[in-house]
Amino acid sequence: MCSLLIYAYSMAGQSQKARIAFENMKRAGIEPTDKCISSVLVAYEKENMLNTALEFLIELERDGIMVKEETSRILAGWFRKLGVVEEVELVLRDFATTTSHQIS
Repeated sequence: MCSLLIYAYSMAGQSQKARIAFENMKRAGIEPTDKCISSVLVAYEKENMLNTALEFLIELERDGIMVKEETSRILAGWFRKLGVVEEVELVLRDFATTTSHQIS
């Protein structure tokens, strides 16, 4: 039920309401699916709120929630629309290199 509500807000471009529904779902103990996460991301995309979307994803990672294929696909498509795919790729490569050196 919550995922349908989040999806509806997403399609309407109402990111704040989508996020509130998402947070209420988590507080109720319902584990967010990748579909729910991607719906929130789509709502942020419709309102061109990239920084907020990235903060949302970082928050999820801190909570131990990893995004899966659908959310990754939406994020990659958004980066493509913005024309920053190559820049993001460079940042991720640098991050991966730095992280692997810290682990060694």
